[in-house]
Amino acid sequence: MTQQARAVVCREIGKPVVVETVSVDAPQRGEVMIKLAACGVCHSDLSATNGTIPFPPPVVLGHEGAGSIVALGEGVSAFALGDHVVSSFVSMCGKCRYCQTGRPQLCDQAATPRCMSTTWSRSTPPCR
Repeated sequence: MTQQARAVVCREIGKPVVVETVSVDAPQRGEVMIKLAACGVCHSDLSATNGTIPFPPPVVLGHEGAGSIVALGEGVSAFALGDHVVSSFVSMCGKCRYCQTGRPQLCDQAATPRCMSTTWSRSTPPCR
């Protein structure tokens, strides 16, 4: 089921962003829907709007946020409705030497195929 949400959208590179209502599809297999309580628009987003980071418009800005799970796609077992979660531009495995020493922004495992599963399980996360 499609829902409506408010979003900051870049429609053209180098032009002002706009806040508008967008349609959000229900989560598909391995996805969750998060109701955001807070979301930041940071310098990475600015870089997408001015062309520094090549990302073709339209772009919904704000990739770092906090909220709760309101819908689960098929096969999702790592999360439950109502779970409080954060989203981040930077992926992290939680197990490598960088993650274990408090430097998850340097994680060298998160981009590996074994860590990119979209159907995590509470008992068997993808990077163990």
